Amino acid sequence: MDEYNLDDELELARLSVKKREKVIAAIKRKRARQLRRQKFLLVLILGIITAGITFVAIKGGGSEVRGLESDKGQEELVADETAVEEETKETYPYANISANYVEVTDEDIDSAYGAILDVTNNEIIAGRLADSIIEPASMTKVMTLIIVLENIDDIDNTTYTFDDAILRPLVQDGASRVGYEGGETATIKDLLYGLILTSGADCAEGLAIATAGSTENFVDMMNEKASELGLKNTHFMNTWGVSEDGHYTTCQEMAIIMSYVIKNETAREILGTETYTTAGTNRVPEGYYIRSTMWTRMYGTEVTGVQILGGKTGYTDTARNCLVSYASKDGNIYICVTAYGSGRYKPIFDCFNYYGRYLPTSATTVDENVSESTS
Repeated sequence: MDEYNLDDELELARLSVKKREKVIAAIKRKRARQLRRQKFLLVLILGIITAGITFVAIKGGGSEVRGLESDKGQEELVADETAVEEETKETYPYANISANYVEVTDEDIDSAYGAILDVTNNEIIAGRLADSIIEPASMTKVMTLIIVLENIDDIDNTTYTFDDAILRPLVQDGASRVGYEGGETATIKDLLYGLILTSGADCAEGLAIATAGSTENFVDMMNEKASELGLKNTHFMNTWGVSEDGHYTTCQEMAIIMSYVIKNETAREILGTETYTTAGTNRVPEGYYIRSTMWTRMYGTEVTGVQILGGKTGYTDTARNCLVSYASKDGNIYICVTAYGSGRYKPIFDCFNYYGRYLPTSATTVDENVSESTS
C-alpha cells in the first residue's frame, strides 16, 4: 500500500477548493445583481408613491396637506419602530481567528482541514486551513436539525408520511437511510433522531417537506439562517450533504453553526444519543433500531480531562471523511471540526489529538489504550 502523504492530500484539497471558489464567486455576483435590481425597483416604487401623494395633497388643499402630514408622521413612526426592531435583533457573534491561533502541522493528524472553536471566548484557537472552503457532507444535517427544531413546535405529535417519489432518488444515489419506504408514517422526533444518528437522507428530505412544504423552500431557510449567523463562506444546496456545486462551508463556520445549534436542549440531546428505537410503522411494527455513526466509533472519554458530548460524522467521495463534535473541559465548551480525512476513523482520532493538544493548558493527553486498531 502506498504511504499516506499529507502534502499530496493538501495539494489535492487545494485543487478542489479552486473549483468551489469559482462557484462562490459566481453566487456572490448573482446575489449582487439581484440586490441591485431590488434596490432599483424599490427606488422606482417609492418615487411613484411620493409623486402620487404629492399630487393628491396639492389638489386636495389644506385639509389634505394636513392629512398628508399626519400620514407622514405615521410612516416615520413605523420606520422608527422597524429600525428599533432591527437594532434589537441580536446578531450571532462571528467567531474570528484568535490572535494566538495555532496552525496545526502535526504529521500524525490526517485530516487536511480542521478547527477548534473556544465557545467561551468565541474564537478559533487552532486549526488547519480553518477558513478554507470544504464540502460539509453530512455535517450539513446539523443545520437541518436546528431549522426543524426552530420551526416545528410539537415534534412528538407532528408526523410525516413518506412518498416513494421522494425516496427513489435517494436509493439511486446510494444515500445513507434509516430505511423508510413509501406509505410509512413517522413523527418528527423519530425523523430527527434518524437524521443525526443514522445520517438518514430519507429523514432529511421528509423533515424538509414537513417543515417548509418542499426541499427547495427548506434549503432557502437554511441559507437564511446562515445569513442570520453572519456566515461569510457557507452556502447550502440540499438538506443532507450530497456533493453539489454551491454546497460548501469552512471548518471555522461549521464550528460556528455547531455552537449555535447546541444552545438548543433538544439538539444537544439528539447529538449526544448513541442508540434509539423509533415508534413502530405499518411496515416495521417494532420500530427502527438506529445507532449513531459517531458514537459507534468512540466512547467520548478517550482524551484525559475532556468529555466529548455529541457530534455528527460525514462522508462523500469528494468531501471524504469529516466530523463536527463538541466537548467540555474544566467547565468550558469547545467545538472541533476535522475534514477531508483519508479513512472513516481518521477524523475521529484527529479530533482526539486536537482536543488533547490544543485546548488551553497542556495537561490533557490521548488515552494510550485507544488506537485505530480497535476499529
